[in-house]
Amino acid sequence: MELSPPTLSSVVSDVIQSSDVRDFLVHPLFISPLGKHVKFDIPEIVMATNEEMKGEGVSVKMGRVFGDDLDKLVDGIVGVVREDTETMEEESRVGGFGAILEMMKVEEAKNQP
Repeated sequence: MELSPPTLSSVVSDVIQSSDVRDFLVHPLFISPLGKHVKFDIPEIVMATNEEMKGEGVSVKMGRVFGDDLDKLVDGIVGVVREDTETMEEESRVGGFGAILEMMKVEEAKNQP
């Protein structure tokens, strides 16, 4: 993360040079909000970038982790899979996703009042 370009600092610099944006809110995307990157690495990078950019009137803060609410993340994934599989015309083109779609329909039916 800290070794792979672009860095957060360079991205913020590029944006402020080409626009009027001065407030940044970083929302990391991790399945588990309990890992080292989410707890330590990303907050450190965000705080360092915020300190570095303060003199330019820029604010860089960390928002909630996408994945912090696993149910919402799963619902989003299921929604994308459902949309993709429902738009396919032939079951043979759906492949393994056809079985997943059927399982989702069964689970959904179980949860209906």
